Amino acid sequence: MNFPIQSKLYINPVYKYFLFEYVRKNMYSHENCAGNSYSTFECERYLHRKKLFQKMSKSIQNKIETLLECKGYMHSMWFNVNKEGSKTSLHHHNNQKATNKFSGAYYFSKPKKSGNFIFCHPHDSQPTKLKVKTDDIIIFNASLMHETEVNISNKYRIVCGFNYMKFQYF
Repeated sequence: MNFPIQSKLYINPVYKYFLFEYVRKNMYSHENCAGNSYSTFECERYLHRKKLFQKMSKSIQNKIETLLECKGYMHSMWFNVNKEGSKTSLHHHNNQKATNKFSGAYYFSKPKKSGNFIFCHPHDSQPTKLKVKTDDIIIFNASLMHETEVNISNKYRIVCGFNYMKFQYF
């Protein structure tokens, strides 16, 4: 299977509003990323366990299992909020070299000019830009190096990041 996989995921707008309000209320205590960015990763990387986020987590998990034709479980879930002038730096999610670990990003809010997803395949010399929009979900092998472009809009780019563990023997 070629990665990353890009698809759409519909989340009810009223429900999204409540999720955003939680993130907005708490994002200033999570300053962590490059530039004007905030992330819940360091202190709240298990949002999928919180009651408010369980419906969203299940929707993401169902989408993954449909696209990858597998079963597994959500390992971690967090939010990154990129303000004007910020980006998510180059990184990967597979420190243990697990072959059954997948990562992804759900673009909760992706204003124009707020930056796209960039990934680097190990055999390609140049990074590849993936144009994304609000409600896009991107799923990729956790060892894939990736980053985002700088947000040059004056609005927040809000992304729900996640790690998913596929059952190896299903």
